[in-house]
Amino acid sequence: MSEIGNIIITEITGVGIIPSPRGRDLQIRNRRQFALSFCFDDGQVTYTVDGREYVSNKQTAIILPECASYRLHGDETGDFPTINFHATEAFKAKTPIVYHLQNTSGYAIDFKRMLTLWNTGGAQAEMKSVFYSIISKISEEENPRHKALSASMEYLGGNIFDPKLSVEELSRQANMSDVYFRKMFKKEYGVSPKQYILELRIRYAKQLLEENSVTVAAVAESCGFASVYHFCRTFKQITGVTPTEYALGRS
Repeated sequence: MSEIGNIIITEITGVGIIPSPRGRDLQIRNRRQFALSFCFDDGQVTYTVDGREYVSNKQTAIILPECASYRLHGDETGDFPTINFHATEAFKAKTPIVYHLQNTSGYAIDFKRMLTLWNTGGAQAEMKSVFYSIISKISEEENPRHKALSASMEYLGGNIFDPKLSVEELSRQANMSDVYFRKMFKKEYGVSPKQYILELRIRYAKQLLEENSVTVAAVAESCGFASVYHFCRTFKQITGVTPTEYALGRS
């Protein structure tokens, strides 16, 4: 397991999106907290510490250590979703740690969830729960089974809301038989491919219901469900409430 799996979060201190224009140069001294940073667009930033460079772009996640000093250079203009936090001394990172990512769709949804919680004064416990989910995903990226499934997960990330997305197509992307793919997937993610897709779609649906004044039908269509009935039934199975009840509870 990678070092990120040892993090014990004591406090989330900030969640936001940091714009970084091309050509930007910035010197940071004695950073006051840890940060986990992503990039979901075409931006790129290079951090330099003691002559060593660490690149942050849409293929990576990066941990910036507490108390670290570094130079930041904007290689390409982009937005960088960032979570600032404090952790126990068991996490001993002293220089940036770069994690290579295969599929960013799940991270983007989790980050949006955290951002909504932060902006609405959400409880630390709830934000930590989402953050630990992010950490778990990053840690699992280094698992050999995860690498074997990387092609299918990349395809899934780009087609998660396509109503025609099928487990059969995902198995073809991984160059595996359907039976072996389902077995590998369940070992890696703890659920079947179908359940994983549904849970990811419902997570995004919750985000839409929280942030926008949209109809249940529009949310169902946006999240790749063939019918409102199927969406409502699946939503209640996973969350325990109907989409309307969930939206009213968050208003």
